[in-house]
Amino acid sequence: MQHSADEPAPGTNPETALEQLRRENETLRAELDAAEQTLQSIKSGSIDALLVAGPAGERLLALQDVDHPYRQLIENLSEGVLTLTMDGVVLYANHRFADMLKTSLELVIGSLFGSWTASDGLGTLEHLLRPHAGTQREQITLTARDGSRLPVVVSVTELRVDRSGGMLGMVVIDLRAHEHGGAPFADERLARMALLSVIEDQHRAEATLRESERRFRTIFEQVPVGVAVVDSDSGKIYEANEKFRRITGRTREQLSALGWQRITHLEDIAAGEEAMARLRDGEAAVSQCKRYVRPDGSEVTVHLTIAPLIHEAGESPRHLGMIEDITEAERTRRALAESESLFRGIVEQSIAGVYIVQDNEFKYANPRLAEILRYDTPEELVGRPVLSVIAEPDHPRVETNMQRRLSGEQPRISYTLRGLRKDGTTVHVALHGSRIMYCGAPAVVGLVLDLSETMDAGARSWGQGE
Repeated sequence: MQHSADEPAPGTNPETALEQLRRENETLRAELDAAEQTLQSIKSGSIDALLVAGPAGERLLALQDVDHPYRQLIENLSEGVLTLTMDGVVLYANHRFADMLKTSLELVIGSLFGSWTASDGLGTLEHLLRPHAGTQREQITLTARDGSRLPVVVSVTELRVDRSGGMLGMVVIDLRAHEHGGAPFADERLARMALLSVIEDQHRAEATLRESERRFRTIFEQVPVGVAVVDSDSGKIYEANEKFRRITGRTREQLSALGWQRITHLEDIAAGEEAMARLRDGEAAVSQCKRYVRPDGSEVTVHLTIAPLIHEAGESPRHLGMIEDITEAERTRRALAESESLFRGIVEQSIAGVYIVQDNEFKYANPRLAEILRYDTPEELVGRPVLSVIAEPDHPRVETNMQRRLSGEQPRISYTLRGLRKDGTTVHVALHGSRIMYCGAPAVVGLVLDLSETMDAGARSWGQGE
C-alpha cells in the first residue's frame, strides 16, 4: 500500500505525527483569529438544551433558537464536543462524538466517559479529569460500541463561566480522520470557544432571569392591592399575594385547594363565569364588583379586575386577578342610598312645596310645588328662573331676600308673597327659605305652603316682618 508524501509513514511515532500536523496548521491560525472575533459578536441565543449539574442536582436548561450559529458550529465540527461533570459523567455531546463511537447520542449522554475508554487509557483519563489550570491534552484510545479501537487526542478545560465552576469542556479529535492532513487543533480551539460561549450566554440568561423574578416577587408581594394568578379554565389559584390572602381571609394553600368559585358568594358566581367568557372572547380586561365569603362566614365586597396572561402553547390559559377591598365604601354607599331614598320619599309626598334655587333658577322642585303652581310635572320647573313664578309686584322683595340669604346676612327668612301660576293666575303662598351648599356652591332650599283656601287676616300677615 502506497502513502502520499503528506501522510505519516507507517509506524511513525504518534508524537512525530502530531508535530507534523501542528506545523501544517500554522497557516490556519490567522484565519482562526478572525473566526474568534466573529464568534464574539454572535451571542444573542443558544442551543436546544444542556443537562447541567448544580448544587441541587442535575437540571435540564432549556435554551432557545435551535438555528443559532453556535449550535450549527458545534454540530457541524468534525470533532467530538462534550461537557462533563467533574467525575466524568457526560452531560452533553454532539452527534459527531456519537458517530465516532458508532452508537446513538442517547446512549452517550448520561454515561461515564470512562466506559468508552480502553483499559490502557483509564489512568490517563483520571489525570485529565483532575482539577487543574489551563487545558490538558493527552492521547488515549476509545472503544466503540462494536468493540473497535479509536485513537484520539482529548483536550479538557474546566469551564468557569462564573464562580461556581464545576463543569468540564472536552474536545475529542479522531486521529484516523486526520492522518491525511487537516486542522485538528484549529478545530479543537474553535470548538472550545463555541461551547464556552454557549454556556456563558446561558449563565448570563439565568442570572438575568433570577433578577427579573426577584423584582417581580417584590412588586407582587408589596403592591397595595390583592393580586392572584388563576387558571382560566379550572379556577385554580396558582399564586396569591399577601394582600389577596388578607382580604379573602385564606392561606395560600387554602386558596389553591378551593379555587375562586368556592370562595365567591353564590349569587356572584354567574357574573364571574360571564366575565371569564368575555376574556375568552378577546376582551383585554374585565372589571366587576363581587363578594367573597371568608371562613367565618362574613362577606367582603371587592372591586375586581381580571386580565389574561400570555401562556405557552399547550398550557392552560391563565389570568391575573386584582382586587381592592371596598366593603366599607359599599356600606357607606348603601347607607347613603337608603338615606336619600327616605328623604326623597318624604319630600316627594310632602303636603308642602319643596324647592332648591341656585343662580336664580330652580334646581329641584317636588310634585307638590308643581301642583301649587299648576305645572304638569316638577321637571317643567327645573331650570326656570325663580322670578318667572313670582307676581311682578313681589319681584324686588324676592330678589332682596334671596341675596340676604345667599350672602349669609340672614340665613333663614319666612314671608308671604303672590305666586304666578302657569295659567297666569296668582296664588298666595307662605315661604320659608334657608341657605345651603349645593354641588359645592351656595343655594337656597325652601318650603312653600298654599294659603289660597285658608288665608284670613292673620294668615295674610304671617311672617311679614323681615
